[in-house]
Amino acid sequence: MFENFFGQFNTYLLGHPAFLAKLKLLFWIKSWALMLLMGFFLYLIFREQGFRRLEAPPPPRQRGTYCFKA
Repeated sequence: MFENFFGQFNTYLLGHPAFLAKLKLLFWIKSWALMLLMGFFLYLIFREQGFRRLEAPPPPRQRGTYCFKA
């Protein structure tokens, strides 16, 4: 069903380059909007956590435990 629709739609686009240019512009706008949305959510994460390292801190050293490191 979808293959048939997309085949007809592609045939229509080949005959109407102005419509194809409009679709290209809409795709460009959509991609930039998604990038801005992603940047906004990354900003929210960094604002909440601060710009410190995102990895876990090392475990605290315990006294009385020794290990041999070669």
